[in-house]
Amino acid sequence: LQSKLAQVAMRQEDIAAVTQCMDELALAALHLGPHWRVQPFGGVANGFGMQGSDLDATCYVEGMDASYAPVATQEMRSQLLPLLYANPRFKVVDQIWTA
Repeated sequence: LQSKLAQVAMRQEDIAAVTQCMDELALAALHLGPHWRVQPFGGVANGFGMQGSDLDATCYVEGMDASYAPVATQEMRSQLLPLLYANPRFKVVDQIWTA
């Protein structure tokens, strides 16, 4: 079983790619302001990621009051999303604006 898991486990280059992607996402989020943060979730974040796993990430304003959520959503749609689409290193697969 361990040898099968080792065959599909994330390699060092996969981990490096995730790290670089998170760094680039954080840099893009800074265009929205200094309190914006990016946080990964899903398999890559909880250690269950495998070779070829996608990277799920969320963007948020640190310490944000709930009443700011509609404004934050609009900022992401109008400012952050165009940056991601313009960057050839990113592929936006899905967008979930409320949870």
